[in-house]
Amino acid sequence: MVERDTVLAVAERQGSLANQEQFFTRTIAMIVHGNDDIHKNGSHRRIHEGLQAGVISDLDSLRTFISETSIEEDERNGLGRQIFYAVESAKSELYQHLDPVILDEKFPRFLAETFGEDRLTRWQKESSS
Repeated sequence: MVERDTVLAVAERQGSLANQEQFFTRTIAMIVHGNDDIHKNGSHRRIHEGLQAGVISDLDSLRTFISETSIEEDERNGLGRQIFYAVESAKSELYQHLDPVILDEKFPRFLAETFGEDRLTRWQKESSS
């Protein structure tokens, strides 16, 4: 009985984490959607369609979308910085709604894998000074 309850609790938490990550991903995707450079090249339509169709549903699928978007390296850096600072500025509020695993583990990994570890380190240093 205890083992079954543990399995159910783990499954429930994983489901909750997946729902929270989906909510967080949609929020980040709207930041990407509103980015000027994304609008200039027309990719905002693709992200809107991806959100509507459920193709962009987690941080991995959002990373794929951003990686496949053709924007200049400076613009990519600006987009990453915009996402990083938007989340940093709202972090205390986000912690009230999202599991720390998403904000402390998944989000930094998303940034590092999408925009580069060196950029993430630089943004973190800038934000702490």
